[in-house]
Amino acid sequence: MKFKGKILIGVVLCVALFPAAVRIRRAFPRASSAISYHVVLDSYLSATAKDEITRAVQSYERISLAPMQLIKNLKNEVPCIQTISWTDKRLRGNKKQYTIKIGIYAPLIKVNQDFVLLQNGKLVSKRLLDQEKIGSLSSISVAHAPEIMAYFCEKYDFFKAQVPALTYADFEVEWRDESTILLHEKADPLFTHIVAFSTSFDQNLVQAAQAVKQKLVDADQNSLKKKELGWFLDMRFEKRIIAFTKKRGGDEKRIC
Repeated sequence: MKFKGKILIGVVLCVALFPAAVRIRRAFPRASSAISYHVVLDSYLSATAKDEITRAVQSYERISLAPMQLIKNLKNEVPCIQTISWTDKRLRGNKKQYTIKIGIYAPLIKVNQDFVLLQNGKLVSKRLLDQEKIGSLSSISVAHAPEIMAYFCEKYDFFKAQVPALTYADFEVEWRDESTILLHEKADPLFTHIVAFSTSFDQNLVQAAQAVKQKLVDADQNSLKKKELGWFLDMRFEKRIIAFTKKRGGDEKRIC
């Protein structure tokens, strides 16, 4: 996955997605056309997105915009579009009808509350996509700083290979930066694992962390629940895990 330039955010507003199409509708409200377009849209698109794309195509239809130019315009204006294909047939009165099929890049993961990362490395608004279709996607929290968000989008493929899909079922994942990624246990919120972008979070490391966790539970059976911030298991070091908890007067650390 390659990422270049600024993060592109898809916004499901006609003025934002299709400025040229809006101007055409205003300039040619009743223009006749020798071309007719029928649009078949990807099922992952939301109803609002489908409506806006359809209206944009209708605007281009009014000025008989050629299919190749229409495809170019749509790809420029809608960052989630991956494929556009078309077929044609001749109608009565020397008029042509084109069927335009639009497919989008696969959604990979939900980011924060508002966005979805696509296969092409771009973030789009969740409103652009069908909420039921993306409901089963995993979620991740990413720091909002543009440079951190951009780095995450660029490197997500590698990160996905380092962190198994099962991780999202067991942990809430919080990406603060490439060297600090927090894995908050869902089943036991008192424990948070810390890894880096380069950490291979494999089964051996998981088992080692569980062994450390059990030692802490056994040693602090009475006091553990009194530590409001719980334990952090720092797994960014080779051949050791550093466990610590925050409390008044500084951090208590144990090397395991």
